[in-house]
Amino acid sequence: MKLSWLAVLLALAPACGDRGGDHEALATTAAPSGARASASAAASASGSQSAAVSAAPSAPPLAASAAAAKVGPKCAQGKEGSIAISPEAPAPDKPLRVMLTTHESAGTLGIVVVEPGGSPTNATTEERLGPPRSAFASVGAPKEGKTRIIATRGDEVVACRDVEVKERQGVDRRAHGQKPWRVVRGWDAAAEDLYSAWIEKLFDVDETKSLSVPSLHELTRDANRNFLFDHLGLGEDAPSPEGLRLDPDCADLPYTLRAYFAFKMGLPFAFSSCTRGTRQSAPRCLKHFSSSDKLDQAPPDRVRRMDRFIRVRLADTVHSGTGRTKGDDDDTDYYPIKLSRETLRPGAIFADPYGHVLVVARRVPQTAERAGALFAVDGQPDGTVAKKRFWQGNFLFSTSEPAMGTPGFKRFRPIKLAGDEVVTLDNGSIAVDPVYGDIDQAQATMDARAFYDAMDDVLSPQPLDPDRALAEAVRALH
Repeated sequence: MKLSWLAVLLALAPACGDRGGDHEALATTAAPSGARASASAAASASGSQSAAVSAAPSAPPLAASAAAAKVGPKCAQGKEGSIAISPEAPAPDKPLRVMLTTHESAGTLGIVVVEPGGSPTNATTEERLGPPRSAFASVGAPKEGKTRIIATRGDEVVACRDVEVKERQGVDRRAHGQKPWRVVRGWDAAAEDLYSAWIEKLFDVDETKSLSVPSLHELTRDANRNFLFDHLGLGEDAPSPEGLRLDPDCADLPYTLRAYFAFKMGLPFAFSSCTRGTRQSAPRCLKHFSSSDKLDQAPPDRVRRMDRFIRVRLADTVHSGTGRTKGDDDDTDYYPIKLSRETLRPGAIFADPYGHVLVVARRVPQTAERAGALFAVDGQPDGTVAKKRFWQGNFLFSTSEPAMGTPGFKRFRPIKLAGDEVVTLDNGSIAVDPVYGDIDQAQATMDARAFYDAMDDVLSPQPLDPDRALAEAVRALH
């Protein structure tokens, strides 16, 4: 039974950031709620807490000694999984965080740690369903020397990475040139997967609890939530004034998250100056900016420069019309995606026709006992960030007026590097790109009923009986 019969309770649709919410504060140091513990032994797993999540694979992880034996002397990233570490320059006796991402569905994910002179150990992990699936572990006090990280899925090794842990000299916060940050690599499948996994862990949505924090930096300053906490070693996540101050509203939130991640990982970033549209036409983007542009009055400190980029250059440019651009327009920051399990991943955004924007944070699969669900987060004018469950009252949809543009679920337009220049892909290029290929114009042709029915099919492929449908509709209101 579809939920689309449920009446939208909002009589008026205010602009981005004007809608309030019934939010209950949740301490940011709470144990991870969307994760499943998966380990036979702890490897000094500082900050690695766990809680149950449904529909997790049940096959046990590969034993540590067996995983190490399978790898042998060679160690390399695999085709079925990718390992990321943080901070970028690990030091002895300071937490080393590990994240595995994969799109393979079978088998429990595991992380094996082999420290210098030590035996292989199965780390305590937090596993999340994504997509992509991810597993997180923390080595609380790594020893100096080469630490080997082995990622497993069921009884198979899917990736391996050797990490050099050594004492580091003080990191130089001085910036060079006038660009916001130094770009060292381009976006690829591994970067996109890590972005989604980072988002899912950062917000760590518990479907049974409310989540509301006064500002985004309440989460990024929490080492238990933020996989990239102090990733650069600059004190960038310390309290102000040393660290970054992040308090975006709804239109700025997805851009701030994407820019923050790009800054940490040395990735390119792009955004546009767009109109707000007219009574007859959707917004259009007329001027484009990127991380390759020089920053006016660039502070000499790397963190202060990033702070200025986010709080001045970015915040003064994007607005509630930026997400409402037409789906068939190539000169936009977002592109429309297919409605499917694979595409509705953490980091995707939802733009409603009235200017409000949300960021997907977690998708919960359907089980025999409950409907599937999707959770997102949004920002408010005062900087508050809060959780919202997908239903018609939170995710408004209409294509009745051309000026509304193309509402619905979208992703950031892919970015490629051409030398030092940033190039964004047009719609045709996205369609044939092996990493993306998820562009789709179907949402633009849907009326509200068709859209909500399509989302019901994605979130709950098995029909719900009337009692269950009513119960889920009531749950969505809380």
